[in-house]
Amino acid sequence: MRKITKKSILSLIAVFVLVAAFSGAVVAQDLNDGQYVGYVPGDHGDIVIEVKVNFGEITGVEILNNLKTTQYPHEQAREYFVNFPSAVIRNQGTEGIDAISGATGSHNSYTEAVDMALSIARDNYDDNTYYGVSRDYAHGHYLVEAVIEGEEIKSINLITAKNPEEEALVGDKVEGEYPHEPAVKAFNEWPEKALNNQTTDVDVVSGATHTIEALNDALAQCLTQAGLNPDDYK
Repeated sequence: MRKITKKSILSLIAVFVLVAAFSGAVVAQDLNDGQYVGYVPGDHGDIVIEVKVNFGEITGVEILNNLKTTQYPHEQAREYFVNFPSAVIRNQGTEGIDAISGATGSHNSYTEAVDMALSIARDNYDDNTYYGVSRDYAHGHYLVEAVIEGEEIKSINLITAKNPEEEALVGDKVEGEYPHEPAVKAFNEWPEKALNNQTTDVDVVSGATHTIEALNDALAQCLTQAGLNPDDYK
């Protein structure tokens, strides 16, 4: 019988350490670094969640819409809104996060949105529809939906708030209702221009620089999530 020496024990320990390190590396590579958007439509406001991945780990989760503020009538839903992002970071995903009584709907929608974002991060997303967000906490976030097949943008849609006063997404900029005419023009013309020219560099409409740049940035995020380089579309 072979004698077990101190040297052989140390060698075995070294092997176990290497295996553990390798396993950790594999886990870390499961998620590609970046910012990924999950989207779930809802009757009372669409759910939009952005998940940030750094060094293969979930480091940030933000529910951008629909917000459950202190004015929201259901306490359980408000509590879940506050606690869900940290639970995803702690669990490194949605597995193991339980719904709470009175917030089952929120749990299902949040979980679906995060799982969508993570499927993109894992390169196993089985759809071709992507969502990009340009944040504007003062006036409303811009949310762009883009259908991308191969390297071609097939369609572009702007998703706006159903109730702008209660949601964080920007509302429709409708002629005759929205006071700033250049922004209305930019809002209505940008999707067609971006699609026809296959570009994230639509010309700035005079007086609507912020709107155009925000929409361009949101489309760029769609392309990035689809594995494309937005710089190639300028």
